[in-house]
Amino acid sequence: MNKRKKYSAQLKFQIAQQALNKIRPIQELSREFDINSNLIAKWRDKLQNEGYKVFETQTPKNNPRKKIEQLETIIGKKEVEVQLLKKYLGFYAQGWPNE
Repeated sequence: MNKRKKYSAQLKFQIAQQALNKIRPIQELSREFDINSNLIAKWRDKLQNEGYKVFETQTPKNNPRKKIEQLETIIGKKEVEVQLLKKYLGFYAQGWPNE
């Protein structure tokens, strides 16, 4: 089974920059790095339109807003659990209705 190769943002940027500035032909870059020329052309176009950040992956590690959202969700769930436990504790602390 073929596994896709993963390329770092820095490598993508360097290759796309060379293709964009026409320092070297795409076919030559394709042979050297063993990357399909269509993929290099896509990287070049993305670089031209969106700049360096296009190759960055958005993970909680480098996206603090996403991490904050995840933590707020967890805190919200825990608050609901605490409120439910307080209600049940109060109910059972009063004793059964028939006692």
